Amino acid sequence: MHLSSSVSVLNIENNLVETLSTVATADIGLCDNIPEPKLNGQVLGKLVVEIMQRVGLSLDKCVGIGTDGCSVMASQICGAVKTIQSFVPQALRSPCFNHALNLSLGKSSSVQSIHNAVGTVKEVVSFFNASAKRNFIFKRVAGSQLQSLCETRWVERHDSLLQFCSGLHDIVRALTIISKWDDRDSSSKANILVHALSSSEFIVSLFALCDVLSVTLPISKKLQTVKIDCMEAKATVDDVISVLTTRRDDFDHFDQVYGYACDSMTDLEVPVVMPRLTSRQKNRANPPADSAAEYYRRAVYFPLVDSVLADLNYRFVENATLDKLNDLTYFVPACVVLNESLINISSLLKRYSFADAADEVKLRGELALWRQRWIRLKTESNVVVPETAADALEACDRMTFPFIHTFLCILVTLPVSTASAERSFSTLRRLKTWLRSRMTEERLTGLALMNIHRDIPVDVYEIYLS
Repeated sequence: MHLSSSVSVLNIENNLVETLSTVATADIGLCDNIPEPKLNGQVLGKLVVEIMQRVGLSLDKCVGIGTDGCSVMASQICGAVKTIQSFVPQALRSPCFNHALNLSLGKSSSVQSIHNAVGTVKEVVSFFNASAKRNFIFKRVAGSQLQSLCETRWVERHDSLLQFCSGLHDIVRALTIISKWDDRDSSSKANILVHALSSSEFIVSLFALCDVLSVTLPISKKLQTVKIDCMEAKATVDDVISVLTTRRDDFDHFDQVYGYACDSMTDLEVPVVMPRLTSRQKNRANPPADSAAEYYRRAVYFPLVDSVLADLNYRFVENATLDKLNDLTYFVPACVVLNESLINISSLLKRYSFADAADEVKLRGELALWRQRWIRLKTESNVVVPETAADALEACDRMTFPFIHTFLCILVTLPVSTASAERSFSTLRRLKTWLRSRMTEERLTGLALMNIHRDIPVDVYEIYLS
């Protein structure tokens, strides 16, 4: 079993209010001096534990806590995870890979050109979506509608920027048409946006950002799937880091990206220029360059890729929490065959309450048999060695390898992403409207489950009788 801090319950606010009300009433009775309710990591952690006990979930079987990286959840002093681990010491914090990836991409805004480009894209999208007349013009020109640059739905953020980059010519054309209207507000704003888009710095920055997003889009979708384990997610992120590192070191790759940007500037009749360079400049990028291509390579592309890579390495490669998962990934056959060194078995057994001294001897014996089995199968039968925890668990005989089977179950169970849990927020927005603001928790939970699990048939007559 694993927890997700994002949706430990479907209506955590109602539970929190009820819990705080109960405590306040018990402590001070009917006194008027009721303290202000506090919502912090400790309160959330105790609330999750209380709800688990209330619904009959065993705390001893909790092996993972899936959260994002905010301080309320991940703080080592007073975070919700720290509070839950005081009740469940064997549970590992499993950070949401998708949140971490999105935060790493957010580091691209530290580059001034990228930050300005994203701000311009948001202004253009808002300009068209704020008016039915403007949106009608864009649909007539482009044949589709611009996607909003959503901050929380990561795939839509990718799709929006990639769509904007591919349809840049149609966007400028629609803005040019609107700039000739008699409506002063629309025409003046459209004219300003046309000049903002018709900038070589904006176009190069947009194409550079989309080059990075084209690599992260596939894994952003994959990390939101249900059937993915920590090992597969970690390997996928490592592939992204490897690809971005290769593109960073390959000068020819930027020349290709810059060539696409120049083609777009030619279609829009935008001159390829670079900002004026000075000997002293503190408020914008000012690298020495002999050409526009060299300037944008040093001022835009390299800082962009470097900032994303540095944050990815910090969150996924140098993360101490993920290092604790490496002990469990050792039981996957692909790691066992390639790595002859044994893991720290004593600390691993102690973490999951295997205190018997004989358990360590048994596990070492199982590891030796487990490794020899896959070496033999790979040598004699050319069997494909499982590379994921799910495939390894399916191929593991529980009777022969009881300890390994248990640890593989833990590895498969550990949450990789909280995306599935957070989808319930969209359901709650549809259910708990202003007209239903005083709905009780039991009814809200029932309606949410019916809306989410539509594939389960419901007998209306049986509900009526109950």
